[in-house]
Amino acid sequence: MLPNNQKIAIINTKWNTEFVDPATESCIQRLKELWVWEQNIDTFRAPGWVEIPLLAKKLAESGKYAAIIGVAFICENPIYHYHFVAASVVENIIKVWIDTWTPVLCVSLSPVKFDRESSKDIEFYSEHMKTKWVEAAESCVEIIELHNSL
Repeated sequence: MLPNNQKIAIINTKWNTEFVDPATESCIQRLKELWVWEQNIDTFRAPGWVEIPLLAKKLAESGKYAAIIGVAFICENPIYHYHFVAASVVENIIKVWIDTWTPVLCVSLSPVKFDRESSKDIEFYSEHMKTKWVEAAESCVEIIELHNSL
């Protein structure tokens, strides 16, 4: 269990909310199951994917959060840039963690083949995102507990 004053920030995006929002709810539910009080969980919605690291840095520097979780579902589109965006988001989130000493976890899913018209793809990636967010919640609590013990 985390001390009552330790807060967790969750950052998601306004893009692909059909995947991101249910995953966010799964994360919050798992955090509550791990004895994180709901009032200690703050959520933020970044305008896009590349803004996640900047918002994470601002939140980390505020000193209010024991950890931050960022999520993005970055899928293939007609302009071949999503691979670069996904890599940049992950790389810069890791940099925020190192620069601020605040754990910043990232769930960035960027499927190579994704068909928005395929109910099979939609179902698979929806469930996959929820699973990854539950894992992120568990890792988040674990890393906070580890930091508290050092």
